[in-house]
Amino acid sequence: MTDYLFDTTLLIDLFRGDPRADTYFAGLPDDTGFFTHAIVQAEVLVGLHSTKEMGKFNRLFRKFELLHTSDADSASQGSPRCAGCIFLTRPAFLIA
Repeated sequence: MTDYLFDTTLLIDLFRGDPRADTYFAGLPDDTGFFTHAIVQAEVLVGLHSTKEMGKFNRLFRKFELLHTSDADSASQGSPRCAGCIFLTRPAFLIA
């Protein structure tokens, strides 16, 4: 099983329904673990433009396990739950 840690940029592309991001996301292996950080979730939440977008936000983040920073994580340079995760940010083909 491969675990992936998603950055804000890729999650925003997914939230906005960019078809290239959707295709990229759908192409990840079935046994993939999806992670993001609570701060990333907050960044996307702050960018919502209406209460209508809240349902879409909740559906997107249901797919992810949220990581939370603790003093222990800071000391060890990351959450042990996502040790070995592959970090995903906006792929070059999504940059306009």
